[in-house]
Amino acid sequence: MPFFALYARPAGGEAVTRLLEGPIEHFEYEGFFGSQSANHGLPRFRQCAFAAAYPFGQVMLADEEVPVDVRLEAFNPFIPCDADRSGMPMAILRYVLTSKVDTPVTASVCGALPNFIGMDDTDGICKENQNKYRAGDGYRGLHMTSRGVDRNAAQWGTMALATTAEEVSYRTAWQEAGWGSSKADFWDDFSEDGRLEEREPGNTDMPTASLAAQVDLAPMASVAVTFLLAWHFPNRYTWTPAPQEEGCCDGGACCDDSDRIGNYYTTQYDDAWDVVEQVTPQLDTLEADTVKFVEAFCSSDLPDVVKEAALFNLSTLRSQTCFRTPDGRFYGWEGCNDKAGCCLGSCTHVWNYEQSTAFLFGDLA
Repeated sequence: MPFFALYARPAGGEAVTRLLEGPIEHFEYEGFFGSQSANHGLPRFRQCAFAAAYPFGQVMLADEEVPVDVRLEAFNPFIPCDADRSGMPMAILRYVLTSKVDTPVTASVCGALPNFIGMDDTDGICKENQNKYRAGDGYRGLHMTSRGVDRNAAQWGTMALATTAEEVSYRTAWQEAGWGSSKADFWDDFSEDGRLEEREPGNTDMPTASLAAQVDLAPMASVAVTFLLAWHFPNRYTWTPAPQEEGCCDGGACCDDSDRIGNYYTTQYDDAWDVVEQVTPQLDTLEADTVKFVEAFCSSDLPDVVKEAALFNLSTLRSQTCFRTPDGRFYGWEGCNDKAGCCLGSCTHVWNYEQSTAFLFGDLA
C-alpha cells in the first residue's frame, strides 16, 4: 500500500524512522487473517491532529521520541472561474519538518507507491509495469508506465511521483521476496541512513516506486519538502457498452471505439510526467490563487456551520462523481458507489438544483 515515511537523526544522537501517519485504533489490529489496516506493522507517530478548509488539508504529527514535528500541507488547485486549472490531475503534498532540538538534524521524507497500472481493484491486472527515474528543471522523480497492459484498457495510463527537493535517492522497485520481506528490506535500507539503494525489479508486474528527499535542519528550524503525485488515464468508457463478441476484447479494452468516452484532462497533457513538467513551474501561483478563494469565502459573515458545509462539499466536484468529456463538457453521477458511479448520469433531480457549478464554474454549467 502507498505510504510516506520519515527518517531523522540529530547530530550525536540515534536515528528514528516513522510512518508519516498517526496511531491506529486498537481494534484495527484485529482480523481473521491479521490486521486489515494498511501498513499496520510500521512504527507511527503517537500524536495526530487534522485541520481543513477545502481544498487544503493539514495533518499535524508529533512524537516525543522523534526530534522533529511534521505538518503535512496537502491540496489540489481549486480556482473559481478557471475549470482547467481546477481540474489538474495532481496532488501536492508538502511535508514541513520542524526541529525540536538544539543540534542539527539530518532528515529524509520518502514516498512509496506501487505501480498499479492495469488494475483498479474492480477489473484488470498489472502486466510488465516499469518505473523510470527522470529529472527536469526544478523537479525529479519516478515515471510509472506499463509495457504490457492494453493501451485501450480503462485501467491503462501513467503515473508520476516527483519532488522539488534537490537531493534525492530512489528505488524503481523493491526486492522481490515474500511474506513481508520486501517491505522489511525497504524499511531497513531507509532506516540506515535515510537514503535508498536500488534493487533489481525481478519478475514482478507491479513494482513499487520509492523516492526519498534528503534535507538538513538547523537547530529549532523548519524545512519544507514538496512531493507531487500526478496521473493520466485517458480511457473512460460508456456505462452502457455495445454487445461484444466473446474473445474480442483483451485486457479490459472495448472493441467498439464508440464505447470510448475519454477524459478531458488527458487532452491537456501527454502523460503523467508531462503533468509534472507543466504544473511544477505554476505551483506558487496555483496555491496563491487557491488561497485567495478560500480566504475570501472563510472571511465572510456567514455562520461557521454554513461555511463549512458549503466549502467542504465542493470536494464532490473533484471526486469520481464528476468528469469532463474530451470536448470539455461537464457530467456527473447522482452519487458515487465504492467502485462505480451511482444511478443515472447527470440526472435532473440532482443536477438541476445543484448550485456550486453555476456559481463557481459558469462555463461548465
